[in-house]
Amino acid sequence: MRGRKNNATYLHINIPRRSHAIAGPARGNVDVARDTWDAFIGSPNNGYVMTFERSCFCMLDYLGPFYVVVDSSGTVVSAVYLEGSESPGTFADLEDMNLITIPDAFDEIQRAIDEDAFFLNATYDEEGGFPRKVYIDWEEFMADEETSFTFDDVIVL
Repeated sequence: MRGRKNNATYLHINIPRRSHAIAGPARGNVDVARDTWDAFIGSPNNGYVMTFERSCFCMLDYLGPFYVVVDSSGTVVSAVYLEGSESPGTFADLEDMNLITIPDAFDEIQRAIDEDAFFLNATYDEEGGFPRKVYIDWEEFMADEETSFTFDDVIVL
């Protein structure tokens, strides 16, 4: 559409948003994976340990990897930086680190689906159902808002 504004000619072009991708089993299988996780954990009263690592445009201390202990109430009670982190062997400040639990990860995946994130890829552990790797690009043309995280070595207590 052509027009004039303030004695200048302008051309308005509508560029449709490229179709976005919800990749992997993220869209269809998040509920199945959550059910598998619930069966794997055995009881909502069981705690677990895991390794957790995050990739984001954030402070280096936030990246990990961490060895994380989650108690039976679902609260992170301890986290130690692992080899490869900025501070291996030291305890992480739980108030500051914003460490997420496996149920938090399921919620984040569901939020990405509900909010129509530009790109979502989630892979789940076949036996335990927990998300092993998650990558979310929230907006197509925005820089530095992507996030990804991994869970590994999950053991039910």
